[in-house]
Amino acid sequence: MAEQLAAADQARALLRVIAGPARMSKPFAMAPEVPADRVAAFRKAMAAAFADPELAEGARAGDLLLSPSDGEKVSQIVREVMTAPPDAVSRLKEILQ
Repeated sequence: MAEQLAAADQARALLRVIAGPARMSKPFAMAPEVPADRVAAFRKAMAAAFADPELAEGARAGDLLLSPSDGEKVSQIVREVMTAPPDAVSRLKEILQ
């Protein structure tokens, strides 16, 4: 990962922000006020669905790639992006203008 090659903390933070969306693919999101037991039930159901051999076979038949990430991993990526250091965010804005 490019982040490991970055020489400075700001560069590493910048690369984490840029790569965040790609690391999540197509996440499902819930509002922060959704009770933890409902979030856990949803995550468990999604994990079971992706573990289903019929789903995997259907995806292969349709030439689709399934690459699920667990909910905690996606939450961690979102936290990293949302708490990026202000100097890294400012630098990214400069680059994108």
